[in-house]
Amino acid sequence: MLLPTDTIVALASPPGRGLEGIIRLSGPDAMEIGGRLFRSPEKLEDAPTFSALRGKVVTEALPPVPALAYVMRSPATYTREDMVEFHLPASTPILRCVMRAVIAEGARAAEPGEFTERAFLSGRIDLAQAEAVLRAVHAVHLTELRNAVMQLRGFAHREIQTLRDDIVELMSLLELNIDFSDQDITLAGPEEVTGRIARIRKGVDEILRRASRLIPAEGVPVVLYGPVNAGKSTLFNALIGTERAIVSRAAGTTRDYLHAEIEVDGMTLRLIDTAGIRETGDVVERVAQKRSREQASAAGVLVYVLDIRDARAAISPPERAPDIVALNKADLAEGKAERVEGEWPCPVVRVSALKGRGLAELRRALLRAVELQVSGGHAFVPNLRQTACLEKASEALDAALEASGEEIIAYELRHAANHLAEVIGEVPSEELLNRIFSGFCIGK
Repeated sequence: MLLPTDTIVALASPPGRGLEGIIRLSGPDAMEIGGRLFRSPEKLEDAPTFSALRGKVVTEALPPVPALAYVMRSPATYTREDMVEFHLPASTPILRCVMRAVIAEGARAAEPGEFTERAFLSGRIDLAQAEAVLRAVHAVHLTELRNAVMQLRGFAHREIQTLRDDIVELMSLLELNIDFSDQDITLAGPEEVTGRIARIRKGVDEILRRASRLIPAEGVPVVLYGPVNAGKSTLFNALIGTERAIVSRAAGTTRDYLHAEIEVDGMTLRLIDTAGIRETGDVVERVAQKRSREQASAAGVLVYVLDIRDARAAISPPERAPDIVALNKADLAEGKAERVEGEWPCPVVRVSALKGRGLAELRRALLRAVELQVSGGHAFVPNLRQTACLEKASEALDAALEASGEEIIAYELRHAANHLAEVIGEVPSEELLNRIFSGFCIGK
């Protein structure tokens, strides 16, 4: 793919009022174009890299405008091209006039994401890192931002490259086996080949499992699950701040699940209230309980809600281990409740949904649980495109395990290696790049 040869310009600061506006140039003529518009005691074209010059931008449409010019020379820049930034008063008319002047001097208005695309095309970053820039821009919580930064630092590249190197090494051994087959020399026997492929596939599948930790656009599903009369609906209402769920002392009041969005420290959560679990012959209630179990199984974070006065006698614990146990109705058992916290391998929070006690601690526990689910202790959480590539790689590795001849095994391994290369963009198509970078804002 050919490297661009023109110079681009874009507004790199948010539009509207602010302290300053930034106009960014990148390309072979950035210094020359910038120098024709900028006046200062030291010529912009002669300034060393990473210089900050104080002066004025001169255009035909405006009086001289005070500005700072930042000079960044190739190759030590984001795009590996010469770059200039004008930091100007954040006046929309001023910024528009300067943009027009820069374009009149020979620059071209940048397309969305074109600065990051040039960084990718020049080899400054790989495709996974380019996508991490977009993930950082659209992050809605610190956890998402942290994952994006880790990916931007190259963790995805290192992990994927290690798997590819293992495949390439195995392919080379298979090729040597084929070349020396007439001399009865075997460098890798069938058991070793099968074992290596299985280990590589395990590594790919482990990364795929992390894909479920991506934060959905509608929020992480947090399910309140537990026996009847534990106060789940009261807790649901307390957390969302309004009475959405019907609350009654009669057991089995909730017959279907309710959901509402809440925000905890900038993180959107999709809170789900479910029907209580108990032994019953009521057909409708049994259907509602079946849905409750389905919601619990699919939960991003599962909160097991129990009446603190009867926590040990609770029936029908969830099939999956809860992420949090909420001991509700703590106001009715002060000084009397048994200590059951140590019996659960997860955080246990005492709350009184009715009195509003312990809700702040529960929200903190929810946030910690979500952060653990999203990061899982891993740096690289694949996005949808990367997941599709990894799934194809896993399928090719499965085919290699089922293949009988060394030529066919090597063929499938080559497919797996190519699909892994697509994750980090070593074999990108122009259509793919256009689809990815069109999601960026103009100045990135």
